[in-house]
Amino acid sequence: MKKSLVHFPRPLWPITATAAACLLGCDTGALQIQTAGDTFIEGGPADAAFVDGGGVVVSKFLVVITDAVIQGDLGDAGGLAAPVVIDIHQAGPHEIFLQEGVAAGAYPKASVSVGPADDSAIPANASVDDTAIMADQAFSVLIEGQIRSQPGEQNEQVEKTFSWGLRSNTRYVDCTLTTGEPGVEVPSGAGVIWTVGWVGARLFSDDLSPTEAGQLRVQSIIDADRNDDGVVDTDELVAVDLEDVPAGLYNTRGASTVVTLFDFIEAQSGTMVRHSDGGPCTPERR
Repeated sequence: MKKSLVHFPRPLWPITATAAACLLGCDTGALQIQTAGDTFIEGGPADAAFVDGGGVVVSKFLVVITDAVIQGDLGDAGGLAAPVVIDIHQAGPHEIFLQEGVAAGAYPKASVSVGPADDSAIPANASVDDTAIMADQAFSVLIEGQIRSQPGEQNEQVEKTFSWGLRSNTRYVDCTLTTGEPGVEVPSGAGVIWTVGWVGARLFSDDLSPTEAGQLRVQSIIDADRNDDGVVDTDELVAVDLEDVPAGLYNTRGASTVVTLFDFIEAQSGTMVRHSDGGPCTPERR
């Protein structure tokens, strides 16, 4: 996911006051904000990616972007008219904002907010029914799929399905390219794309640090299916106290509110966003 220059058609959203003023005399360009999942979200990694030999296949990955803002000395270059619900399991990228007539120049402050949906949320590529579920349940993330254990001696695998609605509320700030360049720069007479990238495998990482990758694990989640009905639901994750799993298996980074396996996964859902080329964004939990 790299920043690229393109020419856009007419804007999909009203021109901001700053942009309208600059149409009278400033050099202007265009800004598009789009979002895309990683290969884990869109297709799933090889089982070998998991340290305990298991694997995950995603079938749905809904996220709610409540705002995405580019700011600089020239003003605000973008912002959503309403929260949008996106299924980033579907092959992307998915456009969420397009604005022409933006004053050309540097916009070093790039931020995106992910939070619980409400009745104002609108579907991007998500279905109307899924959008209604996100709003009714105040979910910010909904992930569904299948978990597989490590193959046994007879090459058999335990398989579980899951559907987890999460309500993390996170503002990602200071999004920076891997080169160290903050935000985006809108060129004169052309357009720039800011891609909000998602690292979905973070939900299965064993380290809550937003900068350390950690290792991917699923066995503790599989073991959470205490009634052995083939489904790991959120109530079963809540029932797993992290003190009851092997010591040191999950690194909470001292987060006092992360007590259960569900708490850990929900907290991880606030560490997934990256800048266009995989560069860092700083999560601020709200």
